[in-house]
Amino acid sequence: MSSPSPAVPVLAAPRDPRSERRALAILLLLGTLFFVLRWAGPSNLTDNDQERPASYVLDAVVNHHWLAQQDWTGDLTSKPPLYTWLAATFSTIAGRVSLFTLYLPCGLAIVGTAWLTARETTRIAGWRSGFLAGWFVLVNPLSAKLIALARTDAVFTFTVSLTAMLAFRAWTHPNSPWIRAWIAATAATLTKGPLGIWMGFCGLAAAYAKREPRAARPALLPQLAGLALLLAVAGGWFLLAWQSTGDALVNKMLKAELVQHAVRRDNTLPGAGLLLVPAYFLGRFAPWSVLAVAGAWLAWRTPGPLTEASRFRRFCAAWIAGGILVLGLASHQRGDLVSPLVLPGAVLAASVAEPWFRRGSDRKFLVGLAVLGVVAALGLQIQHQQRRLDTFASSAGCAQLARTYLAQGGQPARLLHLDTPYALQFHLQTMERAVTGAEAATRLVADPTLHVALSDRSLLEPHLAAALGTLHTVARWPAGTGTPRLEILQFQPVPARAP
Repeated sequence: MSSPSPAVPVLAAPRDPRSERRALAILLLLGTLFFVLRWAGPSNLTDNDQERPASYVLDAVVNHHWLAQQDWTGDLTSKPPLYTWLAATFSTIAGRVSLFTLYLPCGLAIVGTAWLTARETTRIAGWRSGFLAGWFVLVNPLSAKLIALARTDAVFTFTVSLTAMLAFRAWTHPNSPWIRAWIAATAATLTKGPLGIWMGFCGLAAAYAKREPRAARPALLPQLAGLALLLAVAGGWFLLAWQSTGDALVNKMLKAELVQHAVRRDNTLPGAGLLLVPAYFLGRFAPWSVLAVAGAWLAWRTPGPLTEASRFRRFCAAWIAGGILVLGLASHQRGDLVSPLVLPGAVLAASVAEPWFRRGSDRKFLVGLAVLGVVAALGLQIQHQQRRLDTFASSAGCAQLARTYLAQGGQPARLLHLDTPYALQFHLQTMERAVTGAEAATRLVADPTLHVALSDRSLLEPHLAAALGTLHTVARWPAGTGTPRLEILQFQPVPARAP
């Protein structure tokens, strides 16, 4: 269903199908390069709280908990399941959960956002602006991080971006149905909750600007129909999940995640995020964020007729402002949360930078940015590997210990987990609840064929003080002498003496 918005006067950008295809192909290749470098590089699964989403994927695949998942501590997931469903589906097709299937939804989402940016900007402002905007989406520190990070941010970025692009199309083209934007908003809501509705539609604040005619504002009826669809789908999933988990789902997702993150203040001044979030945007999207700020200012200050291109820039500026507002007022602050603002920032940055490249030939323009993109991909990967080296070592140690244990004939189903990182279970393809020291001791004594993985023996040894037997090392990391960081142990009872 579409609104009766009047036709928008459009100054059609000259088409060059051959250059457009080349530009899109280069963006896809650059995005693939970024993804492969991150995926094939050292694993950092123990960093950035990636272990919880990884455990949710294993819980869906191994334990068949598709509606709502738990982590290895028994804690219920705090996010809707779209990312988990995607990663679990890829894992099911591949036959196992791996880092590749865990990161694939993120890689497709970031590359898809770049492709979407390039296509829409090309249609409105020409292929050079489109290529620059897509290039900016890929070549920045935030996208380079999220393209292979087992969290919901990348998928949320794409679903919000798709919502916004379809909403802009529906606003400016009477024949474009609003329902498509609401379908995308439903996907965003199933990724990260109701925030997706605001982030996807807040750019429409530009429709209420002073220079816009009242007749150009979105009609109410299509929005009500779309909202009804969203509530039916997202609400239907929530009701089914609530039936399987009980009030724990309400307490975690609605009370702890949604309400407390929105209103709780952790010893910070109200509204402090309104300064912090712009700083995150400027830093995470650097250096193109400076161009984006200039583009936003020009979008509102430059006089002239309202064309689709000028409306697009104002829509993106309103999108960034609305995103900063809602993120800044929330109590929960994290730099990666600004990722849905990358697309509008890239469009505005491209509107400023594109005139600088008009004199060069198409070939030099494409080849030059392609080479710069490759150099940036390598540089950002080197920078990524040099940060927080201990997390890389911990992730590698979990993988090594898992390989050693399996090579020795270990049975992951017979292995208890005390205080080890979940990354060890991930590489063993299990999703078992962690046990306490007392529980582990009781089960080891009762069944000496069991093994236990731990990093701190003092959590277990006091509970075995009265037992007749010793702890035997089955596998350890690092191997050799010295204090191990991770161990797999077996309790060996003392044989009873013959009378």
